[in-house]
Amino acid sequence: MTCFAPSPRPSTSIWGAVQQADQLGPGIWSVMTASHGGIILSDQRQAAMPSALLIEGGSYEEDCDWALPILVFASELERQRSCSAGFLQLACDTARCWHPDRFGAFTGEAVEENASAILRTRKAYMAVIGEFCVTTAWGDWADWVPDGKVGVIARQVERVDHLGRPTYGEAEVCALTRKLASVSESLGGKTYHARLDIGATPGLALVLPARKEFVENAAFAALQAACKRTIYAALAHRGQHRLSFENWKEARDLGVALPEADPCLPRWHAAIAESDNVNVEYEEVAAGADTILVADLEPDIAQGLERALREHPSRPHLVENHPAYAGYGWYDALHQLGNVRFYVSAGEQSHVIAENGSFPPLDDHVRAETIKLRFCVFHRASETQREERIPADVAFAVNEDGWYSGVDQIRIAFVPGPALTPETLVDLIENVCFCASDDSEADSWDTQHEHFLRDARELAARVLLGEDEAIAARIRDTLAGILWVIPKDRQVAITVAPGSAINVQLSACQPAG
Repeated sequence: MTCFAPSPRPSTSIWGAVQQADQLGPGIWSVMTASHGGIILSDQRQAAMPSALLIEGGSYEEDCDWALPILVFASELERQRSCSAGFLQLACDTARCWHPDRFGAFTGEAVEENASAILRTRKAYMAVIGEFCVTTAWGDWADWVPDGKVGVIARQVERVDHLGRPTYGEAEVCALTRKLASVSESLGGKTYHARLDIGATPGLALVLPARKEFVENAAFAALQAACKRTIYAALAHRGQHRLSFENWKEARDLGVALPEADPCLPRWHAAIAESDNVNVEYEEVAAGADTILVADLEPDIAQGLERALREHPSRPHLVENHPAYAGYGWYDALHQLGNVRFYVSAGEQSHVIAENGSFPPLDDHVRAETIKLRFCVFHRASETQREERIPADVAFAVNEDGWYSGVDQIRIAFVPGPALTPETLVDLIENVCFCASDDSEADSWDTQHEHFLRDARELAARVLLGEDEAIAARIRDTLAGILWVIPKDRQVAITVAPGSAINVQLSACQPAG
């Protein structure tokens, strides 16, 4: 087995000056710059790359190419414990998806089409070689596109390369398109269109000289109405739908009697700051007498509410608010949860944390004797309400834009207890605060997330366990990035005293127990 030597930290790269560099293994550097990043290999590592995965120059950008060297040296990185099993699996999956030919040549494993976006894209373009495909589109904001139209340019596909990138010919076709009539369901995303078989249509006229669009006249309006009537009639025949109440009224006005939309709504989950990265399974709940709509809540309030209700009898009956259904009888009869407040008692101090802030403001984190969650359940049909009061162990307050600014903007009120562990608090802080920013110095999502979790772990340790444990958490996070330098059969003791050199002692691992 080749023994690779460590290499100096790179200061420059093909992406610019290196701002951050971590050596995953001897001669394998993960670097970040102001604009991009990736993996940089030493000359020795680059020479060891198999030809199937080799990229000239030794720089493997962070979008897809980074997976190639990680795949080659995965066993070594696993032994050194410098990369998690999840990271190594991600490298394998990334190489399989975006470099299927290289992956197959290196592993001997045939890549299935459904495992690779490249293979699927390549197949799609190969199927339309010689045909015209739309390459560019403009909305009616463009000078040459009339209101309500879409302008498109189509070009002829000549060939496609191994990465699924098409080459087009010089010939172009320009067109103005318009959806004649369509109806979309407000829940589920289905859209319905009407097919037309146009025969004798003396009332329809085309705009001259291009003849690319219909004249907006009474005949055209009648045709659109007929298309929608046909769609609604098909849904009425099917007997169920998820149309908005506005669409339901339109169908009624066109003479089609539809039943009300299916009485099903998505199960409620607390909002998180990074709404595009929700990691909960979508599930629908059949609406009934016990169903409760939850008003839209910001993450700081929603996360505290969800935690306090985790074992409450009402939790299985909470569903997402869906305003498009307002007007349906079954929807208007549902209860609705709102006016959420947390009453915090800490000695002589008391605070109320609500959707519009904390009163008085939380200047620092608060160790409380009690936190009471209060919320109202409204019954809109009878115009009645009741207030629920439930013990809670944590509540959050943030500035108006706190979830874009990191953990410094958050204030935590908590009641100590065995259920509120530092690990649990870190997850809650992430849900309340973390939102990756395009303006961050750390340009990749993974790096921003890693830095945020480091700060969140330190904050959770300081709040729940004290300042010393917060310092220990930061030291552990720092050392975790260099564990690969410690041989598996050794243990290390490090002593640091103010004004003295760092004392490092290696010894043989002691058997457990």
